[in-house]
Amino acid sequence: MTKLHNELKKKRIYPKDIPSHFQLENLLKCAQQFVEALKKPEPEKNIIHLYTTEAPYYYKIINDILNLLDEDLIVIIQDYVKALRYSLITYEDASNKMPATNNVKLYRGISLAQDNSFAEFSRKFKIHDTIIFPAFSSTSLNKDRTRSFIKGKGVLLEISADCSKLNKPKNISAQSEYPSEDEVLLNCFSILKVENITTMNDDLLCYKCTLELR
Repeated sequence: MTKLHNELKKKRIYPKDIPSHFQLENLLKCAQQFVEALKKPEPEKNIIHLYTTEAPYYYKIINDILNLLDEDLIVIIQDYVKALRYSLITYEDASNKMPATNNVKLYRGISLAQDNSFAEFSRKFKIHDTIIFPAFSSTSLNKDRTRSFIKGKGVLLEISADCSKLNKPKNISAQSEYPSEDEVLLNCFSILKVENITTMNDDLLCYKCTLELR
């Protein structure tokens, strides 16, 4: 984590102030809790739980680095990414909230209120295009709840997922710091294929997508 901190400064990723979760003290705290999570019984559950907590912001650290798409930085934190990837694959959700069928609907909202981001998104992604999320991505089984989180202009992603496969998305509410959120987590570098686009109103588009599991 010291190497990550130094590399962020060297590359001037944040030319003004390094965010608090990338301050060295917090990175070392995250590393300590990460190691402790791996040492305890059922490490996959511990890693997932650590991801859902606020401080030391494990989720922010790995997702911010993944979204930068900087190979040097990703290599530095690869063990932290691999641990969560593997945990999501091996984790067995005993709550049975996710039906083991080949067409489960998941929802993710994207707020696009700033500048021309709404127009840029609709111009960039058309039917048959692919949307790639480098970071681990939260989704929900609840369409209305997801829609309520979209402030101003935005996009509602309706994702069809084959949950009969081993590498399916996982409902992590049983291990979450916030179980009421009923979060379903997609692995990093998830690929969505756009099947259809509908206009819900002037400020909201619905993209119907298929999650491509590899």
